[in-house]
Amino acid sequence: MFISDYFPNEVLTKANRVPRNDDGGNVELNGRLSVFGLAGRAYGKGKRIFLSEKDLHAAHNYILLNCEEIDEFVRLYDDELKVKHPSISDKDIQISRAKEFARWIKDKALAEGSTIPANVQTLALGPDMDQVSRNGYKVNGYEFHTKAYGHGKRTTNPGVCVLGDCYNELSHAFYGELEEIIELSYKGTYGGYINLFNCRWFDSEKGIRVDNHGIIDIDVHRSAYSNDPFVLPTQTKQVYFTPSPGGDASKTRAVINVDDNEVIELDGGDEPHEIDHESILVLDDIDTEEEEELLIDTDSESESQGNDSYESIEYDSDSETDT
Repeated sequence: MFISDYFPNEVLTKANRVPRNDDGGNVELNGRLSVFGLAGRAYGKGKRIFLSEKDLHAAHNYILLNCEEIDEFVRLYDDELKVKHPSISDKDIQISRAKEFARWIKDKALAEGSTIPANVQTLALGPDMDQVSRNGYKVNGYEFHTKAYGHGKRTTNPGVCVLGDCYNELSHAFYGELEEIIELSYKGTYGGYINLFNCRWFDSEKGIRVDNHGIIDIDVHRSAYSNDPFVLPTQTKQVYFTPSPGGDASKTRAVINVDDNEVIELDGGDEPHEIDHESILVLDDIDTEEEEELLIDTDSESESQGNDSYESIEYDSDSETDT
C-alpha cells in the first residue's frame, strides 16, 4: 500500500494519471458519425475565432470528404457529374468536389422528404459560424504545438507529415508546419466537436529532393496547396525540420521523423518542456503562457495569435477537450 492509495480520485498520482501524450482514445459515438469520435485531445488556452467564409467552407468540405459515412454520397455526386459531363477528368471531379460538394449535400439534407439519415444531416448542415483555436494537441502518441507558440522555445513540435493526399490517395508524402489548431462545432442531437490542423504546406513536387542516402530535403520557401490547408489530426505524423547539411542553409531543411513521445530540443531558448501535464494539479486563477508546464485554466486571459482570416475574442472553455 502507498499513501497515494488513500488520496481522493480527483488527485492525480502515478497510479491514476493519464500517460503522457495520451490522446484519449476513440470517443463513444452514440449514433453520431465516426468523424466525431476520432482520437485526440486539444489543450491550452482556447480563444473564439471567426474563420473567413472561404476558410470555413474549405474546413467543412474537408471534413465531409474524409468522413467514411459520407463516401456513398461522394460517389453519388461523382456519378451525377459524369452523367452531366461524360468526358470529365478525375482532376476536374476533385475540383468540383472542393467547390460544390458541401452545398450539394446540404441541399439534399434540406430537401422535402429527404431520406438522408439524421446523423448525416447534422454534418451536412455545416458547423457554427464561430470556432475555437488552441495551441496544443495530442494525437497518435505525438504532442503538437502551433508554430507561433513554439517560436523561441527550446522544444518545438509544429512539423507535420501526411502520407498521401487525403483527397485522391496519391502515394507521396506531404510536409508542412502547423499554423493553427481549430475546433469546429456541429449542433444537434448527433453533433459534436471536430478538430482540424490548419497547416502551411511545402511544395512536395518542385520543392523536395531525396539524396543518395535517402535524406529528404525540403525547400521551406516554396509553399503549395494554399486552398487545402486543413487535415484531420489523426491523419498526421510528426516530423522535425533541421538545416540541411547538403543544401542552402537559408531555405533548405532536412526532414527528421519523430518517434512517439520524442522531444526535439533546440540550442538556446527555454529549458526542454518534458513535463507530465496530467501529474500536475490544476489550480484556479493561475495565469501562465507556458501550457507545457501547467494544465491551462482557460478562464485566464489569452493573447490573440493566428492568421488574418478571422477576428478573435477571448473564450472560456475546459483546459483539454476530446475531439
